[in-house]
Amino acid sequence: MKRLGKFAGALVQRLRSDPKEAGKPTEAGRQSFEQESLKLLAENCGDVIFRFGLDGQARYISPSVERLYGYTLSEIYAMGGNVVENGFIYDDDQEKVASAVHEHFSGTLPHMKLEFRIKRRDGAVIWVETNCSTIFDPQTGRPTDIVFTMRDIHEKKILEAQLEAFARKDGLTGIANRRSFDESLEKEWRRALGENNALSLLIIDIDCFKAFNDANGHQAGDDCLRTAAAAIAENATREGELAARYGGEEFAVILPRTDYNRALAAGERIRSAIEALAVPHPGYEVGSVVTVSVGVATAMAASGGTIEMPHGLLQAADTALYKAKTGGRNRIEGALLFSPREATRTAA
Repeated sequence: MKRLGKFAGALVQRLRSDPKEAGKPTEAGRQSFEQESLKLLAENCGDVIFRFGLDGQARYISPSVERLYGYTLSEIYAMGGNVVENGFIYDDDQEKVASAVHEHFSGTLPHMKLEFRIKRRDGAVIWVETNCSTIFDPQTGRPTDIVFTMRDIHEKKILEAQLEAFARKDGLTGIANRRSFDESLEKEWRRALGENNALSLLIIDIDCFKAFNDANGHQAGDDCLRTAAAAIAENATREGELAARYGGEEFAVILPRTDYNRALAAGERIRSAIEALAVPHPGYEVGSVVTVSVGVATAMAASGGTIEMPHGLLQAADTALYKAKTGGRNRIEGALLFSPREATRTAA
């Protein structure tokens, strides 16, 4: 608002000091006034304005670049002012920005909003948003220049990331929620197909949880769920692994690049870890502490067949869990899917 007031004040002063501008202006006076107004706007606006030519060299950079980049205006000009090739853009985003610039100059993308990261002088990496427009020669219709209007959106991106992370967490246990699980399972199955690798899944259920709630109350039940979730998450820390609350007292663990035997071992680690917590379970007819039953399923990636994946993997793990619960609880059952064309076999 201060910058806007400063700009408005400058315009009022300009009108007062030049009667021709205050009255009916001449064409030359009008153009001069418009140019001065645009200059005042560019110099007092918080956004950074870049205009550069087909060679990538800057024709104009607004002074606000110093606040955004940490370099002085003269330093940026001394480096050629090339915002694509002179190391201003974060490495992972350079190709995306260069491609957009190329499309601008080819005339296929005259207007575009682009978000990417830049590197400041102090080493910080921040997110910026640019509105890009191509300037065309009125005679030939060919692109001559490109204009970037750039603004700092780093705090906005941080907030968006925090909100996204919050939306993917289970409110009670703090681990991933069902939405996050569903998305990760699809993604990991596509990766398994691409790598011709194995994908394993654990479905974990707290034994006789309703009886635990009835005996101890819902507050104690919530604490039990949090404790179990923490133990499960502590045993799912390899790259790509995801521990999630599947629903109610059920949890799931996605194990990428994990064969059947290693998946069984992972399930056993979780089962024994929760039993070792020795949380009293007065309503449990099988034992005296909280335990879990675990269904394990492994699928070897293969194209074709009639079993829909990864739904088939989820169904196999759920069936294995049912066998573990009906077989006495506090145990593991497993299912191995050799390929979508072959039948499922189970192993204890």
